[in-house]
Amino acid sequence: SVPMVMAPIMVGDRVLVDGGVVDPVPAEITSRMGADITVAVNVVPRMKRGVETTMSAWYRRANVLNPFTYLSPDAQEMPNMFDIIMNSMQILQYELGNFKAISADVLINPDLSDFTWIEYYRADELIARGAEAAERALPAIH
Repeated sequence: SVPMVMAPIMVGDRVLVDGGVVDPVPAEITSRMGADITVAVNVVPRMKRGVETTMSAWYRRANVLNPFTYLSPDAQEMPNMFDIIMNSMQILQYELGNFKAISADVLINPDLSDFTWIEYYRADELIARGAEAAERALPAIH
């Protein structure tokens, strides 16, 4: 479960969230399991200015009706608290993924900066970007 989006689950006396929170690119684990060669793929999108989630767009449109946003000239341009938290988590996850991939023989970072963390409905486009990145990495893999 993604924190702040989906509820964690209880298993016995443990509260579980998505393992990607702690280890978004588990390259070291594959090595410990005996892999001869590790190809790591960081699928956390790099932040890109101007790319917003559907939820953020809805919030921005609804916020036009909030009279308090007109008290400050910059208030309508400011991100909401949800966006700040989610963007911060995305930046941390992207950097953590690259750090966790240090032990990999090859790191593939597909350019997913045009996507947000919620756009699973664009799976075909995401897969195509991953395939393109994998093609570019073939010399390093060989």
